[in-house]
Amino acid sequence: MSRSELSKLMGVSRSTASGIVNELVEEGLLKEAGNGSSTKRGGKPPVLVQFDPSNSYVIGVFVEVEHTHMAVTDCEARVLKNITFETQPRSGPESFVERLRELVEGSLDDLKIRRSKILGIGIAVPGLADFNKGLVQFCPKLDGWKELPLARMVSDELGIPAYVENDTRAKLVGERLFGSCKSDRNVIMLDIIEGIGAAAILNNELYRGSSNSSVLAGHVPVMADGPRCSCGKRGCLEAVASNAAIIERVKNSVVEGDWGRKREEDWLTNHVRERLGGDVAGLTIDEVVEAFREGSTLAREVVLDVGEYVGLAVAALISYFDPDKVILSGKIFGVGEPLLEVIN
Repeated sequence: MSRSELSKLMGVSRSTASGIVNELVEEGLLKEAGNGSSTKRGGKPPVLVQFDPSNSYVIGVFVEVEHTHMAVTDCEARVLKNITFETQPRSGPESFVERLRELVEGSLDDLKIRRSKILGIGIAVPGLADFNKGLVQFCPKLDGWKELPLARMVSDELGIPAYVENDTRAKLVGERLFGSCKSDRNVIMLDIIEGIGAAAILNNELYRGSSNSSVLAGHVPVMADGPRCSCGKRGCLEAVASNAAIIERVKNSVVEGDWGRKREEDWLTNHVRERLGGDVAGLTIDEVVEAFREGSTLAREVVLDVGEYVGLAVAALISYFDPDKVILSGKIFGVGEPLLEVIN
């Protein structure tokens, strides 16, 4: 990108942008990267600048209820180190921050990267997050993660700027930067995880909403008189199509229905009996996807029903937002085309 383009992007004069760029070049954060193309009017071609990937790095942290994933990357998004560790949802945020500090320090030592070279650490959390305040407003599955100044806590421990964002919004930003919607102005993401997440880019800006709850697609009603949702209503998408809802339906079918007694040839019921010792509580969404691929009639019935509900929610989102693209995210989509056909 040229200094002129940066001045327009930053909303400052060309001389101000040039001064900032020159400073960052001197500090080693940016480097000149050859010449761009001249304008139609001719003239001297602009000098392009980019991040110097050998001199500046970022850390990404993606928090899930059971596990947290951390990566150290350069500024061209090349992953230099990956670590997964247990979140320990009942141990409290202070313990989490302490473990994170130890792993970050150990990783930087292993990579021989000075802390001053880290531009920042971004933390995606499974709940409501106020990016501007660096605040985790509420993570229902993590004890003590309510009105939590996580960005300040991490920054104080590590001496590195820290930022907090909702997990689905962070995924959508990743898609925008590196994935399937680089040039789309209006995009919706529907994320089927333990609950249901959703995020939107509208007119090229990440939408957060007035209370940081963004797009509450999980509470779109899709089933009349359906199961009660955590919000108190019945038949919300989250109550019938989240990973937790899928596992619950399989559990009920095996334990209380006819599947465990009459259809013993089914791959999924055999799996529960033989590999999980009859304990359906240990079943994971990965195993449901595997069962679908192995031809389980029960898995197919449950997953394709989910597709019907997701299709209704996607139709509603398209009506509300008129997006260029809808991105579906979540392990359940690993079953492939059969589910997408039902949704469409």
